[in-house]
Amino acid sequence: MTATRTTTAQGPNGGKVTHKAGVATNGKGGAVAASGTAVKGPNGGQAARGSYVAKNGKGDVQTGSAAAFKGPNGAQGYRKGQTNVNANGSVSHTGSSAISGKNGSVTNTNSVTKSANGQVNGQSTTTATGKNGNSATTTTTDTNGQVTKTKTCKDASGNPVPCS
Repeated sequence: MTATRTTTAQGPNGGKVTHKAGVATNGKGGAVAASGTAVKGPNGGQAARGSYVAKNGKGDVQTGSAAAFKGPNGAQGYRKGQTNVNANGSVSHTGSSAISGKNGSVTNTNSVTKSANGQVNGQSTTTATGKNGNSATTTTTDTNGQVTKTKTCKDASGNPVPCS
């Protein structure tokens, strides 16, 4: 079985939004559903978002989503993530995001896993860069409950400098 729908609306100022969604099954216990929305402003700004969830006939489920934007002034950014939940009880998640504009940027990557026996491990790294090129990176790691955090800073040439 497959079903879809689309909705579009446009404003008097030229802005427009479109949303689409769909679902499908394979007759063997598997199914997927997805949706997405896109927006465009009258001054050139735009944004989009999409997501999905899928399952197989064995009890495993995967879900994911992503979104992005771009402003008329040049600022832009995105985020995305995916999660897997397995029938054996294990779980994993990965994600990332970034944003940038005239005053600098920030990026992040992250992941976490839980094994079928309950062991959890994860890591997140974030880097902030100023408009002058100086940057600070923070990494947090969790190894089955033991959390460590490190921070490094660099000048615009990439040389290590003290973090304030």
